[in-house]
Amino acid sequence: STLFPYTTLFRSDTTADIPPARHLRTKYFEKILQRFEHLREQLSNTPPDHVVEKLDQNHDSYMSASAADYRKWRWRVINTEPMNAQLARMDRATSLKFLRLLTNDKLGMGGSTVPSERLSRWIWGVLARLPDSGELNSEEIGLVRDLGKRAVWLGHVMNQIGRAHV
Repeated sequence: STLFPYTTLFRSDTTADIPPARHLRTKYFEKILQRFEHLREQLSNTPPDHVVEKLDQNHDSYMSASAADYRKWRWRVINTEPMNAQLARMDRATSLKFLRLLTNDKLGMGGSTVPSERLSRWIWGVLARLPDSGELNSEEIGLVRDLGKRAVWLGHVMNQIGRAHV
């Protein structure tokens, strides 16, 4: 299946009151949500021991609140790919500390660096590790909301940059 189902434009059962672009956008977001739910399902399973044993020192799944750990995790986000076994082993506290790092840091959320696909994979992976919103307290929901606000702002900035280069 493709991310953009162009064939729906030509089907007779497409709802007439929905403009084609809106229909494609709806399908696109449905596909993103499906992929996210699939990732959440994958990361909710405990990885086998033989997979965990293959993780190197740069794929630890624990983050303390120390400045040294924040520096180490900052380096990891820039230089390493997240591994599913690593993400699956992250506990709630580590996931939230990591989101705090991403939200409060110039790492790519509106700072001097351009966000990368790698950063996106880290963010999606850690968000997929969080419990449903009904299980988060107000501070934790605020943290996720702040990350979302930064992402929207960054998207707006990148759109402006893209228009300037056209």
